[in-house]
Amino acid sequence: MNIEYFESLVVIFGNIATGIGVIVALIFGISQARAASKSLKKSQHSTQLQALVAFDQLLEKYHHIHSLLRPGGDLVGKKEGLSHQNIVDLERYMGLFERAKIFIDDKYLSIDHFRNLYGYRMCNIAQQPWIRHYKLVKEVEGWSYFLELYGLLYPEDHKEIINTKCA
Repeated sequence: MNIEYFESLVVIFGNIATGIGVIVALIFGISQARAASKSLKKSQHSTQLQALVAFDQLLEKYHHIHSLLRPGGDLVGKKEGLSHQNIVDLERYMGLFERAKIFIDDKYLSIDHFRNLYGYRMCNIAQQPWIRHYKLVKEVEGWSYFLELYGLLYPEDHKEIINTKCA
């Protein structure tokens, strides 16, 4: 056997080893990409859960307004005569839903989770004649995020905001 034969064998085995190395690196890279993707999904899920907890904590501050707007509450069906403090608190409460729209747009909250957990609250707000008239019609420019989010939740009703059936 001559030296050229051995050189050819070395080149062949070198190419085979390089091919195996590339395949192993590719498999390892794919495995790492999958792990990173799984980690990213877990992180996004964790962020959404944190956003829900934070939103619940913010809503708790306005539980009294929520109670007043629930069926049977003192603000249900009122056409006027809300106290100044109730109006201020109501506007702050509605403002939380505008912030929720930003969270949804930025993918910190899922629209489906939001609809299931909080949609009825927006419905309770939008059903009230005084709020519809003075906040969502007369001051429509000031409540654009609220109305956009309401439109995502109740698309059949968001333009008129009348006679909504809460889900």
